[in-house]
Amino acid sequence: PSFLADVVYAGSRYHRPQFEMSSGITKDSKIAMAELSLYKRKPNHTILKPHNSSHPVRHARVSIHQVIQSHGNDTANSSILIDSRLVAIDDSGWKTFDITSAVERWMVNIKQPFVLEVRINGARPTVHATRLAQKVEFSTNHLDSGHTPQVNVYTEHFEQRFGPSECEEGKEHETCCRKSKYVNFRDTQWTNRWIIEPSGYDAFECVGPCHITKHSEPTDLVACGVEKSSPLPMMYLTKNGDVTEVVVSEIPNMIIDECKCRA
Repeated sequence: PSFLADVVYAGSRYHRPQFEMSSGITKDSKIAMAELSLYKRKPNHTILKPHNSSHPVRHARVSIHQVIQSHGNDTANSSILIDSRLVAIDDSGWKTFDITSAVERWMVNIKQPFVLEVRINGARPTVHATRLAQKVEFSTNHLDSGHTPQVNVYTEHFEQRFGPSECEEGKEHETCCRKSKYVNFRDTQWTNRWIIEPSGYDAFECVGPCHITKHSEPTDLVACGVEKSSPLPMMYLTKNGDVTEVVVSEIPNMIIDECKCRA
């Protein structure tokens, strides 16, 4: 499900989007991953004049914090860093951040509003970097032509299957069936570096023999294979010039849903 924000505070250095998500998520929901999408406005080029430096500042640091509300005392609220990355100053468009851990933490008490804090700071500890970071602006309200901050939550759907295509755990596979097979993205250096969410998933595999029936031709080569499959939502990093961007998309045919003997 997707949720649009009500921004409870908007300043020059940070803003707080608040999301009402209890209507679309229950305590029993299993979160696969969650993303925060913010729309970065195009900066005013008249104020982004070249700075006399051999190391020009081209990025600002955007950090996402989860606001932990204290009961009965707003001034005692604390925050937890969720995600942080560099964003090109001379750029515009949707920027995505991983907030999976924040949503999982919020689900302990889903009656509370889900509040995030977006902070914008200089990429370096210099006055010039700080000034340029102040030029980074994200859309914060419903009036900004469909650019309201948005949270997308991807949940895992579990189907309890009892059909003949499911392997029985601990028993020898007498016919073609679907068997659990977990793929861990943290096992290899490449996937651990580039894939943010999920950390792994059950891809399943098709195993077991296929018996020749009286209607089969002697030359038919029948094998246990994939009959149906479904996509896997993934959050991963990709290079866009000298900037590393976060991308969220559904990769097709990643999960085996059903196995069948096929010629």
